[in-house]
Amino acid sequence: MTSLYSSVRDTFIKTKATSLGNHKFGGTFDRSFDSSGIYGSKFTDESRRKFTANVVGEIGSEAEGTWLGAGAKNLPADKLPLTESSKPHRWILALRAPTAGGKVLRGGHTNSLATLDEITSEDHAENNNSDLQSVWVTDWVKGGAAGDVILLQLPPTYEVKSAGRATNKAPRTPNRRTRVSDDEQDDEDEEDENMEDGAQKVGDVYSPSLLENCRGDYFDFSPQVKLVQRNIIDEDGDLVAPHELRGKLTEGTLVYATISLKSFSHPGSRTYHIYVESLKILDSGLATPWSYDIPELPAFRKRARNSTPPRDVSDAFNAFESPSPNKKTRTQANA
Repeated sequence: MTSLYSSVRDTFIKTKATSLGNHKFGGTFDRSFDSSGIYGSKFTDESRRKFTANVVGEIGSEAEGTWLGAGAKNLPADKLPLTESSKPHRWILALRAPTAGGKVLRGGHTNSLATLDEITSEDHAENNNSDLQSVWVTDWVKGGAAGDVILLQLPPTYEVKSAGRATNKAPRTPNRRTRVSDDEQDDEDEEDENMEDGAQKVGDVYSPSLLENCRGDYFDFSPQVKLVQRNIIDEDGDLVAPHELRGKLTEGTLVYATISLKSFSHPGSRTYHIYVESLKILDSGLATPWSYDIPELPAFRKRARNSTPPRDVSDAFNAFESPSPNKKTRTQANA
């Protein structure tokens, strides 16, 4: 085992209590109840706060479920083109067991799968005891009968943002203002210049056009639709811009992620989602960056171009109006 993976293994052992595989459904976490006493979609911990846990694994192939395309994969034609009102588009990472992780990391991955299976197995048992004969399940695992890949969903790729840059700083009130010396003012100006020079922050926004295949009639975004900087950092501790993720989150990349869970129940269907709260790249993969063709809008959904487009920018702006998987046996994570 390489020194890097040895370090990851040692860190995983020290932080094992936060690992998804170390949690038990109905014990350390459970679903929250809504006001009517029916299970809601959220999962909470023993303190009734949003349940979060950590997972470590290796990013899998497109066939295993990874998708970082500008448009959704296999989206029905009646959901196109994508607009600011469309269902949030989320990139998906298929997380498989680390190929060089040894028994500790592979065991942690299997235990995480077992924790997820505890939830779906209980739901399946409830369905078998009801009048519902069949339930369409959208699972959070993939990979044949074994279901050995965990599907992680990143935060929404696009968001509607108003003009201006959001800030968490409280406005300064007149009675709290103080004079500063010239030297202090120079320091402050230098700091502002550094911010303008490209220091990234979570929440920063970018144009969707920075994605190589966010082109054509498939997209009908208003100017307010933006890519948003998420809490995703590389091996050097730097934030990765959303349009750079295709070159960073390649197949084989080892990542560590904090995740949360949600499930949705509707008559005849049940959907499970794992959402990424934050993600850290531990070791880059050797695969080439993901590349996607420009998606095409089905012919019958295409619209003719306006022969008299708005004359200026302000006019244009105003014109925009399965069966449940088998429960896995937990493995002991031996060094």
